[in-house]
Amino acid sequence: IEVGIDGLPFGIDEAEIEMDGLLFDLGVALDAQNGQLVATLVDPAVAFDDFDFDLDAWLIDLFISDGDVEDLLLEEIDALLPSLQPQIDQALAGLELGTATELLGMDMEVEASFAYAAVTPQGVDLVLDVAADVNGNAIGGEHMVVGTEPMAAGDGIAVELSDDFMNRFLHEFWGGGGLDLSLEVAPYDTVELLLTQVGGVQGAGGSLTLEPQLAPVFVARDGASRLQLGEVLLTMGTPGGAYGDELQFNLALDARATFAIGGTSAGIQLSDAQVKMVPLGAAAEQPELVAKMDQIQT
Repeated sequence: IEVGIDGLPFGIDEAEIEMDGLLFDLGVALDAQNGQLVATLVDPAVAFDDFDFDLDAWLIDLFISDGDVEDLLLEEIDALLPSLQPQIDQALAGLELGTATELLGMDMEVEASFAYAAVTPQGVDLVLDVAADVNGNAIGGEHMVVGTEPMAAGDGIAVELSDDFMNRFLHEFWGGGGLDLSLEVAPYDTVELLLTQVGGVQGAGGSLTLEPQLAPVFVARDGASRLQLGEVLLTMGTPGGAYGDELQFNLALDARATFAIGGTSAGIQLSDAQVKMVPLGAAAEQPELVAKMDQIQT
């Protein structure tokens, strides 16, 4: 680095500084206060790696210590380090975790606040309180206090979701109509295979309608999370079908649920699913259909 110098005799006004690196040693303490993340610098320090100072005049250079110049520059840089704290405070104060998006055609708003933050021997531990609101009939609520225990050490980033948050989110999404589904089934569509299992005519097409009457819930059983969905009104349009043009069922689902993150997407993977379909109305008066539904477990 070429530098200019004032005050030396003989017209010497230039010098060169060489170094392999500038090393910052900054400790950081994390905390959560009033829903905001607070980061405090602890014992900030700076050092040069392999510092060397050279003047154009070798004779004067003999009387100037590289160490003295290095100490002088480090004092100036050290004096600037405390100015980093207000900048960090300002950046975190403006940190906005809320977002608005659309999911399955429903407008959804998610807000989050920091409930706990700490640096541990295992890494950085952050706990968020989250509120989710889907525009619809669901009654909004405050942030859910997750009360999550610090996680065990591991490689990479680990994400732990409170069942309180998941159940609140599912309630909002259900109440807003996000789980209602209406699907027209084209002739010879893959979904048409499902209609043929209940007497539908291949090539005639049809329709599917899902209307959950109760909100889904996350529960813990045998050390695993499970998603339970009950009282789902399933209507199948089966034009010209063996059991009528329209059939209704009461559907219930119980499946192991795993939260998965891959790339830029996240979702819930279901496995070990148990499904029960009970015919309703005219469908319940078809003994053959009732017997077939009794056999459906998965």
